[in-house]
Amino acid sequence: MGPIDAAVLVALFAGSDEGDSSEAGGTPFRAAGVGRVPEEAGSVGPAGGTGAIGPVGGSRAKGSVGPAGGVRTILTRRSRLLSSHSGEVAFPGGKIELGETAFQAACREASEEVGLDCAGAGARLIGYLSPQDTYSSGLTVLPIVVALAARPHLSAGNIEVERVFEVGLVDFLAGGVFRQERWLHPGTGEPVPVYFFDVAGEVVWGLTARIIVELLDLVAAA
Repeated sequence: MGPIDAAVLVALFAGSDEGDSSEAGGTPFRAAGVGRVPEEAGSVGPAGGTGAIGPVGGSRAKGSVGPAGGVRTILTRRSRLLSSHSGEVAFPGGKIELGETAFQAACREASEEVGLDCAGAGARLIGYLSPQDTYSSGLTVLPIVVALAARPHLSAGNIEVERVFEVGLVDFLAGGVFRQERWLHPGTGEPVPVYFFDVAGEVVWGLTARIIVELLDLVAAA
């Protein structure tokens, strides 16, 4: 695994429009198992942010993001006019710029792509999922999980995004939604699992599906 090149924001929030969604800081989003973030990730979060979801360089402690229940997350469909990953479903995110932490980069990209202001939305850092390599571009991406204080108001913020939508975690677990294939890795030629979710009128696959699978595994283990 190389240095962290990019970050994506896995934002979790309660699906109800009523109330202040105080659950975002409590029951559905319990503190994750804490492990150390790999050294190559550099400074990946706010000052003092050393939490991690699952064994990111360390052993998994008891606890996870909690029951799926009404928990939802934010996804985008990238523009079909882009030269790379066109038309694919992705979490908000992108490359880390010079002087940024991964957390800052993920929040900046979320603001640009879907109009999500991390500070205004009361985003609370839960931790990090395992860094993932993209098979096509070779970038190493760090998924950053946050809990939002309330259901956000979102809109496609730039020409890179065609659609912004939210999906309940339980929707990924519905019958007939998930499937798996074996593809040859473009770099090594070795067979690797490729995951697919048919959900919300979209086919979610690749890096995004791998992130979702890890997140769901941790939810199930809670």
